[in-house]
Amino acid sequence: MIDPVFEQANAAFPNINLRLEGVQQRFVTSRNIGRYSLALFRSPGTLVDVIGRRAVNAGFGNRFKLIWQISGRMKFEGTRDKLDIGPGELLVTSMADDYQLELLESHEALVLAFDPEDDPMWSDLAREALARPMSGRSGIAASAQGVRTLLSAPVDNTGEFAAHTMINLALLSTQRADRNRSSSQLMARAALQIERNLSDITYGPARLARDLGMSRRSLYTRLAAAGTTPATLVGQIRLEKAKEDILRRPAVSLLDIALANGFRDGSRLSRAFRNTYGHPPSWLRQER
Repeated sequence: MIDPVFEQANAAFPNINLRLEGVQQRFVTSRNIGRYSLALFRSPGTLVDVIGRRAVNAGFGNRFKLIWQISGRMKFEGTRDKLDIGPGELLVTSMADDYQLELLESHEALVLAFDPEDDPMWSDLAREALARPMSGRSGIAASAQGVRTLLSAPVDNTGEFAAHTMINLALLSTQRADRNRSSSQLMARAALQIERNLSDITYGPARLARDLGMSRRSLYTRLAAAGTTPATLVGQIRLEKAKEDILRRPAVSLLDIALANGFRDGSRLSRAFRNTYGHPPSWLRQER
């Protein structure tokens, strides 16, 4: 008779072999939500062999896994790393890699499998965090709670979006402090380039990436980690500079200010103002 733990675990993650030791009670629950596979493992006294080629042969070689250690401990042994994972820690692994997990007493963990190509900022973050346990960050705890809720919540059309959000939250929680500093420096450099080209209405993400010596994909990924996009940043700086001009240069027409800051006409400037500030640009001068 096939152990139901084997059946459900292998259905969720076909690249694993389970070896059960002792008679401890084990429990696995899993579900797919759109493109994502989620599971809860409560299985102490278990050895898990992860075989990368199985994932590759099954078409999952490009996927990564987020593993939240909820309670108990887990030992991870890869080709280069040996780790001891404790409660509250998050581990990122690649399904294409070979490694072994030893699930110790009171082990309970949440797992979410995803394709890092689903979001432009995920690939770099996931690869940087590989086999580097993280803990003590609020985003890790919050994303774990969100995944636990998704495992038991009724199925509806918001589930896939919610899973996407939990991945975002978890991966952003793995960022190094030096990456945050790097993002701030990049934002400052990007703002300088945009300000130098304010009056050029054709200036956009492609030109910005070239001026910064980056590919468009790399620029998008780096700015996404800072919570914005190249197009959004360009529009934001254009609008902020236009607002400054409206207040500092009362004799200049709104049309001229719009053109000087890269807006094609006054109506586009007015629409951007209303969407962002809740009033037209002329209101600033009336208040003044």
